[in-house]
Amino acid sequence: MRFAQNVLVMLFFPTEGYFRLKKGVNYIEAFILYALVCIVRIAQIFITHYPLASILPREANFYLEIVRMLLPLISWVIACYALTTIMNGESHIGEVFVATAYSMLPYIILTIPVSILSHVMSTTDAGLYTFLQEVIWAWVLILFFMQVRDLNDYSFIDTLKICILALFSMLILWAVGGLFYVLTRNIYEFLLQIFMEIKILTLS
Repeated sequence: MRFAQNVLVMLFFPTEGYFRLKKGVNYIEAFILYALVCIVRIAQIFITHYPLASILPREANFYLEIVRMLLPLISWVIACYALTTIMNGESHIGEVFVATAYSMLPYIILTIPVSILSHVMSTTDAGLYTFLQEVIWAWVLILFFMQVRDLNDYSFIDTLKICILALFSMLILWAVGGLFYVLTRNIYEFLLQIFMEIKILTLS
């Protein structure tokens, strides 16, 4: 019951919702919402009408789709918390983690209905379908903006600065992560090659 109330408040009175969140963080609710984000994405792939689908079920890598949904969210939590800590923010990382999950509510609630609606649309209605998706993501972005503002008691300008810097920080995180992956893989392949050569020399 409390969870449902939090969902409704966050959707229609987000400032009040984030204020409630600061009074008590519920990680179980957050993990449920993150799981729903993944479930909704997979359901969207299966439900969306074929002519309007961005990816077909038989072509989809569902593990990759889950990573595509969760990686930006977790990166946002890290980047946003780091920046607000530097810039005299008031939020804790747990609050940012839970607030980020709640900020995805428009996507969680509206994506499947829009995907079902796509079955009464044709390729000529692609513009309308795209518009509906853009409305969902615009609502999500507004909630993310309000999240930063309300959790840290920032002004509009300060909030905008943090959001822009957070996006750049996310790109840097991904670049560093990608570089680390490539270097680790190269080192692993190099060591494996040396091991195989030693093994061959030992057996010969």
